[in-house]
Amino acid sequence: MSSFASICKTLESNLENGTSFDKILIDFLLLITAEKVDICKYARDPYLHQFTNLALQPFLRLNAHSGRQARTNILEIIRFFNQMFLIHPAFLDCAATILPVDSVLQTTLLIDDNEFRRGVVGFIANLATSPTCIVTTSAASKLISECLLSMFTIPVLSGYAIVIFAGLIRFSPIFATTIKSS
Repeated sequence: MSSFASICKTLESNLENGTSFDKILIDFLLLITAEKVDICKYARDPYLHQFTNLALQPFLRLNAHSGRQARTNILEIIRFFNQMFLIHPAFLDCAATILPVDSVLQTTLLIDDNEFRRGVVGFIANLATSPTCIVTTSAASKLISECLLSMFTIPVLSGYAIVIFAGLIRFSPIFATTIKSS
């Protein structure tokens, strides 16, 4: 049986209740990272894509008025995935295909919390190093490039902005074309 199957079913049944969903997800992530198990088995799990999609749902609920707990939960999700990225590239590639970089980046820059911004932008920089992180529209490319340009002037974010910029130019033909034409 899949390691992610039961947690996916539980998360899906709590998708409408953000607080319960986040609590269940964070508890599960903490449990996985505390266990001394072969994490690579999770990388081969047939439910990896579904689990990653569910685990990134709190990013989709993010807005300029998100509370401290929502931001803390997202930082915990980032910590989990950053650890997984180091263990197996399947986690990075899966997350890179799922997270809508344009909307998450735009929303993150509206939140006045430097620690949170640094965490999310660093996470997106990790995703941008994956060949599966592809921007699919020129409108999204333009939005991302505007966000990145604004980040170049913020010392704690400028390095991440350069990594995101370079990764997207390398792996996303639409992004590279949009940049070249602007």
